[in-house]
Amino acid sequence: MNIRFLWSSLVIIILLPCFISSCSGDSDDNDVPTQEQTKLVKIEIYEHEKKFGQISEYGQEYEVYDYNSQGLLVHKSTCQYFNSTIGRIKTDYYYEYDSKGRMTVQKEKGITSYTYHYTYNEMDSVSTIIQYNKDGAELEVDKYEYADDRKLKRVTRRIAYLSNNFGYVDDYSYYGNTVKYVTTMLEDGTLFGTIIREFDNYNNLLKETYIDKNGKSYIQKLFSYEYNALGQITKRTSNDNMYSDDKTYEVYSYNLDGTINTIQISHSNRNDESELRYKYTYK
Repeated sequence: MNIRFLWSSLVIIILLPCFISSCSGDSDDNDVPTQEQTKLVKIEIYEHEKKFGQISEYGQEYEVYDYNSQGLLVHKSTCQYFNSTIGRIKTDYYYEYDSKGRMTVQKEKGITSYTYHYTYNEMDSVSTIIQYNKDGAELEVDKYEYADDRKLKRVTRRIAYLSNNFGYVDDYSYYGNTVKYVTTMLEDGTLFGTIIREFDNYNNLLKETYIDKNGKSYIQKLFSYEYNALGQITKRTSNDNMYSDDKTYEVYSYNLDGTINTIQISHSNRNDESELRYKYTYK
């Protein structure tokens, strides 16, 4: 796994409890928890597929999130459909934290097993992420640098299992709702490519464009959103495969407390449909 993409996932994982309280989630009876049940300890998401023209009442486990008494995510499991031959693949993730509540270790156990170690700077921002294989050997080392405004400025990625000198450097710049990072080779500084990401006013990704070293550009991801009066996403349309024109549609419904109840998923070029149903456990 490339840590460049892991960092985006990490942000989502850390912010998940906050995000769910404002723009996502579900509970069995859709009731707001009582004062005695204010701590979220588990989120279970089940995927109900459409069969014979109707959404099946039998759901299969899709994702599960477990939180400790401090509200920190300690375990996540995914069981997402891969293809008709392999079926669903389950992967477990385990998280450890320091006394400040900062994630220090992430362990991934599935078809492959990895461990990620995190260190932080004086601003409590991630300074390094080191990826190890199941035998404890270094695979990749990422170092993060920040500007005075605490925005990410540079990420140096060394692919340790290949060479001490092989890797990439990502230099970030910001323009309004646009983030640009230029990737060069660690060894000699030659241009590898450029990624431009454009966001809406809710910080949701609208478009990701890749520009290769020859200047040719490709739209890699394209999203559009519809919102309700509360700023919650009601519909997301995505095309995140530059080699396909198939679009994915996600329609959201919410509980009274603002957590996600269901997400209905359909496609422009495929007949398969499903519904993700959220279940919340409080203590």
